[in-house]
This record gives sequence, structure tokens and C-alpha cells, in this order.
Amino acid sequence: MTPEEISVILSGVSAAVVAIQVYLVYRIERAKLKLESYLGISEKSELEIKPEIQSGPNEVIKIINKGLITIDEIEATIDILVNRKNKQDLPLHLKWGRKTLLSPKEGAVVPLYERLFEFFKKNKLMTLEAFEFPSEDPVTGDDIMDTDYAPRLVQSFSIILDIGIEAKIQGQVKTMRKKFRLAYDFKLFPSSVWEGDYEILINEHMGEWLEVTKSS
Repeated sequence: MTPEEISVILSGVSAAVVAIQVYLVYRIERAKLKLESYLGISEKSELEIKPEIQSGPNEVIKIINKGLITIDEIEATIDILVNRKNKQDLPLHLKWGRKTLLSPKEGAVVPLYERLFEFFKKNKLMTLEAFEFPSEDPVTGDDIMDTDYAPRLVQSFSIILDIGIEAKIQGQVKTMRKKFRLAYDFKLFPSSVWEGDYEILINEHMGEWLEVTKSS
């Protein structure tokens, strides 16, 4: 091999090494910018998750954008475990999504009661009681008896509400998870037949005891 050929080969190798170095620098800088972007979004984004009881009583989950930037999309995974005395636990898995923007300080409401009541009724935890009341026919104006329904508790129970949130923000995904315990019990003095005869107490699930393994 002539010196000229060796020189050409070395030049090619040198060019290849330079190209690889440039590519690696590009990848490192890109990863750095992506990390900085993610950290910036994390600093400016904040979600608040909390279950609430509306009149009825109706269970809802409020997801509030407490950050400084708009959330593009939200998907909630809701795992529920019903605890009953001396009976097997009942699982329920739900998913809920919001495909529209959630601006800063704006909140989204998940109507949890729409799925919960039917599940409770199916498993004989709750029922509906019909009652009649005097009303007026909207067409004739005659006095008539109308029928309405109120939820009734069959037995006391509690549920563990495990909520996982995925929020898409400017191409990044931020996850959050919260756990709550909702206890359903009879009211001592129901205010009226129009409302449920039970109350719901909400507490955030802060953690649980873990098994301790003894070292040998």
C-alpha cells in the first residue's frame, strides 16, 4: 500500500471519527434540552386531586390545574376496592379522559357517582326507594301524585379509591397518584326523604404498615 493510499484511508477514518463525535455531541445536547424542558414543565405544572361529595349525595373527583401552564389532555385510571364486614372485597376498575385543554386554575369534574351507584346497587350495597308526592300536571294544571326516588344504604361499607392521573403538557407526560378511603354509614337523623339516608366520610390514604423481615 502506497503512502498516498494510507493517507487517504487515515483521512477517511479521521472524518468518520469527527462525524461520530459531532453526532454524539448532538445527542447529548438534545437530551440535555429535553431534560431542561421537562424540568421546566415540572416546575410550572401542579395538579390537585380530591374527591368531594355533592348534594344527593353524589361522589365526584375534582382535578384542578394549579400550575402556570395549560394541560393538553388528561387520562385518569380509577381502581376501587369495596371493603365489607365479613365478606370478600369487591374490585372495580374505571377509566376517564378529557381531550380538551385545562387552563391554569381551571378544574375538571369526574362524575364518579354515575358508575358507583349502579355498581353498589348490583352488589346489594344500596337501593332506590320510591315515594309519592303531590304535584301539578304541566299540561292540564290538575293536582296529581308524582313519584321520585331516593338512594338508600343497605349496609355500611368503605371503599379504597386509588386514582392515577396522566397529564400531557407540551409533549411531556406528568403522572400523579393519590389514594383515598370513603366510608359509607347510616345517618342517625336523615334530614328528609329526598336525600340519601347515609353519609360519606373522606380521608386521604396516607400509607400502610409493611412486613418487617428479620436479618439473619
